[in-house]
Amino acid sequence: MHNGDEGGCLEDNSMHVASAYASLLGGVPSNIGEVLRAIIVDLNRDDQLSDTTKFLLKRLTKSQKIAELYRLAGERVDVSLLANTTATIAYNLTSVGYIFFRFNQLLLKNSFDSKILLDSALKAEVAFYLILAIPKLSPTLTLFTNCVPDLTLNLLRIHDQKSLKEYIRHLKTTRVEVDTCYENATWGCTRYEIATAIIRHFGVGANLVNRFYQAFSSKYSDGELNLGEVESNSEIYPIKLSQLWVKQLLENLAPPNITHKGSFYPERGDLELLIKRVESLKNSNSIFTLAANTMTSELTES
Repeated sequence: MHNGDEGGCLEDNSMHVASAYASLLGGVPSNIGEVLRAIIVDLNRDDQLSDTTKFLLKRLTKSQKIAELYRLAGERVDVSLLANTTATIAYNLTSVGYIFFRFNQLLLKNSFDSKILLDSALKAEVAFYLILAIPKLSPTLTLFTNCVPDLTLNLLRIHDQKSLKEYIRHLKTTRVEVDTCYENATWGCTRYEIATAIIRHFGVGANLVNRFYQAFSSKYSDGELNLGEVESNSEIYPIKLSQLWVKQLLENLAPPNITHKGSFYPERGDLELLIKRVESLKNSNSIFTLAANTMTSELTES
């Protein structure tokens, strides 16, 4: 990913502005938050759901339409995820599924760009398959990294539709994918800061939120082209690497053309399955889009 940020573009109060934009999405309902907190405990222990978490998840998926997301995902990975899932899968489907549901709700009420929503959902599903193939990647940040920053552009659109159209035209003209200096000058913050403000409400903990924020600071803002610069940073490298994998899989149905570390590369059979899943996805809608369209307003009740 090439990016227009030359560094030094962020202002001290930018996170305060980002938090205000993030608030447009609303908070996480208590029923969702309760499940996510329990899942995080299991994820940090051994990635197996405890009986308590299974009970909470079963209660959530029985009473809420989020069960549709588990059903769709299970069909695509040939596993009954409602009956047999790991903490990693449960966390990502519940948290990211809820985020897409909220953005889909806002889409119906505001003049959103549906292409942003659809493209982000596609990246999210590829990222979901990626963490199944490469468990070493961050189990809680990989999906967030590859969909939430772009989704936040629609929050900027609520505030200033004209400026967002001009910005998208600027990106096409300059042939860059992100220009954080432009974003900060126009809206007082960047998409990555808004994303940081959003994900900190999903129970991942301050350390991981800070890791996400640092990965997109001006020092590392050029993304995959500067992957070598973060190779020695064990905390940020997986975040940047996941972006590169998702981009290359969508564009070329192939792994990134880099020197790979063994622990960050799938086994042969897993790689073939990953590519097959992404190839199939290109001819269908993302599970996150499909599920968001079926969820009801009940999901927002606390």
